[in-house]
Amino acid sequence: MKRMWTRRLARTASVALAAAALFTFVTPGLTADRDTPETWEGLKLVKRPGLDTVYVREGVSLAQYRRVMLDPVDVSFDKNWNPRGRLGGTQGTADPTAIRQGLAKLARDVFRRELGKKDGYALVEEPAADVLRVRAQIVNLFINAPETNSPEITHTYVVNAGEMTLVAELYDSQTNALLARVVDRERGLDRGLNELQIANRVTNTAEADRILSGWAHRLRAALDKARS
Repeated sequence: MKRMWTRRLARTASVALAAAALFTFVTPGLTADRDTPETWEGLKLVKRPGLDTVYVREGVSLAQYRRVMLDPVDVSFDKNWNPRGRLGGTQGTADPTAIRQGLAKLARDVFRRELGKKDGYALVEEPAADVLRVRAQIVNLFINAPETNSPEITHTYVVNAGEMTLVAELYDSQTNALLARVVDRERGLDRGLNELQIANRVTNTAEADRILSGWAHRLRAALDKARS
């Protein structure tokens, strides 16, 4: 009975603390702003719907590329992220290494899935004249309520799962010439105070999949447009 009461109290406390902390969200530094330079390493700043910052080398076309070589995806956390969760609780600690490795694998799987859809672009491991090399990093990863190693059964409810920023560079795979650079920050869907969502590994992974799918879809759209 005492254990059941402890679990119930933990669930109630998690909801209350999550609601109290909703408006202290950390904003990453890598986002587009009015101070973004017009050029970057020979690339020109352009506007692309749905993306914060995009630089493209003038005169470059993606029409020749039919396949994609995706470098291993590097993942790093926001400097203010706490492995115990945004609330800094005492119910266990998340494993940052496992999260980074899992998200990197998920990113590769999602890009393969989205790029490889009908009449799409296969992921390959070797350079060629028709291969676009993509070097992607996920930075400023902030998970509001990561799943921890706590033996207790607790539930945490949040407005959204968190946020992360993509920094992606596109290269010609043979010459290694830099063609474009993208910086885009995305956050989990906001449910609102009246519709808090439970946060666990399943829901966090689903939100990451949704964001990664959006990035992969935009790359696919750019390649499709270039060869149409």
